[in-house]
Amino acid sequence: MPPSPTSPRCRNSLPAPRLLAFLGGGFGNLLPSERSAFLTSVRTALDPGDTLLLGVRLAKDPTAIVAAYNDADGGTGRFNRNVLARLSRELGADVDLDSFEHVVVWDVDHERIEVQLRSRREQSVTFHGLGGTLVHFEAGEDLRTALSATFRPEGLADELAVSGLELTHWWTDPDRLYGVALAALDNALRPSPSGQVSTADTRPPPAEEPLVGDW
Repeated sequence: MPPSPTSPRCRNSLPAPRLLAFLGGGFGNLLPSERSAFLTSVRTALDPGDTLLLGVRLAKDPTAIVAAYNDADGGTGRFNRNVLARLSRELGADVDLDSFEHVVVWDVDHERIEVQLRSRREQSVTFHGLGGTLVHFEAGEDLRTALSATFRPEGLADELAVSGLELTHWWTDPDRLYGVALAALDNALRPSPSGQVSTADTRPPPAEEPLVGDW
């Protein structure tokens, strides 16, 4: 397993300044609290001059996003139900894969896709690998298996700022489907010569059009 961003081996193995990259949209698979914890750990790992390169999916027409997760050939549904196959294989769950259906929901408030498994009937699943733990599902009850959040530049700037990071550059593709943010330590949170750290709120303004550039 690679060292975490805050481990001494990771901090000392690369010459300064360092660039920490987290691309591919995985940031959006985290819950807001998990994103905050991740960014805080990154802030702790960065020294003045270091930067974070962060990739995110951008908010767009939800119809296209839902269609992508409800593909016609059913590939995503099979991938989703594979969660049940793994529960059966690794935790001894006596679950019938066909008793759950693949469901995709667009969360308007959080601008994110939620992938779920919906119980087709009332049922109970026994996990023999967990000492016979019994989990009951009502008919129509949902089990969330994944989420994928989308972002707007100003909202991402706010999330970075709360964790002590400042959005300094922003790029996107011509169709504005994907964004890449470059962030650094917030000026107000950089150690002063005396070693003291200011906690003043100097969060950056929302990312405006001038921050957006072509690839």
